[in-house]
Amino acid sequence: MLPDTVELRPEEIEGAIYIGWRRAFDAYTRGRTPNDAHSDDIEGTYFLGAVGEKAFAKLTGLYWPGTWTPDKDRGDVGGYDVKARGNPDGGLIVRPKMADTLRLALMVPLARGDLRRWRCPGTFIAGDGKRDEFRATLDPKKPPAWEVPQECLVRLAFAGPLAWRIVA
Repeated sequence: MLPDTVELRPEEIEGAIYIGWRRAFDAYTRGRTPNDAHSDDIEGTYFLGAVGEKAFAKLTGLYWPGTWTPDKDRGDVGGYDVKARGNPDGGLIVRPKMADTLRLALMVPLARGDLRRWRCPGTFIAGDGKRDEFRATLDPKKPPAWEVPQECLVRLAFAGPLAWRIVA
């Protein structure tokens, strides 16, 4: 099995926050508003996302390109679109516009506000998350989405040296 948690060094957090800042800056220059980024805190959304991606890469040993213009066709890390939540108990949010084949990974901090220590409750395919039982109105100003509880996610595990697979 993969380790349950990963700890980032201060310089790893700093590098990821810089990437998040660049993403937020690029969003502002393209005229995006906080509502477009699914949050009233556009900077925090991008910072948290980038640090979560870095933590997922370190946890799995996969390469994180750390770009401020992510390739949505290739995913953030190793073919996964990594979603970070600030709430350690938060579920994996699936948005209506997400392709049904998109591979998602959830990263959460061990404690709210702690950017050092993270865990990956699991992964999910976006289309599998678009079920009535997961339907949630997360923000009345935004279209309804789905929130897959952590206990329904699929855990990651090692399959051999430098390889890993999904286990049920």
